[in-house]
Amino acid sequence: MWFKYFYFILNSCILQYPLFRSDQHPWLSEFPPTVESPPTYTFQEDNPLKEVEQPLEKGLEKLAEGDLPSAVLLFEAEVQARPDSVRGWQLLGSTQADNEQDVMAIPALHR
Repeated sequence: MWFKYFYFILNSCILQYPLFRSDQHPWLSEFPPTVESPPTYTFQEDNPLKEVEQPLEKGLEKLAEGDLPSAVLLFEAEVQARPDSVRGWQLLGSTQADNEQDVMAIPALHR
């Protein structure tokens, strides 16, 4: 969540600096003053691999085999079982990106 702090500081500095004041540059009012929160990851509803034991390890095996859709389902199972699994979220996001599912990759990598 470092990016929220970064944008808070950045917005504070920008709003105090006269060059970026909207009264001097009316076009600035067309943009929101703060950054929106990142989108929430939407899990597949009927994940047939949700109950697999050790989904992270099995997902890595599927990833090595080149079976990206199964790897995604297993990484989803991992982060649903352990929401604080940094490696699970990273692998889920990067595998979604490798599978050309950037819309799904972005919220996973924001976690």
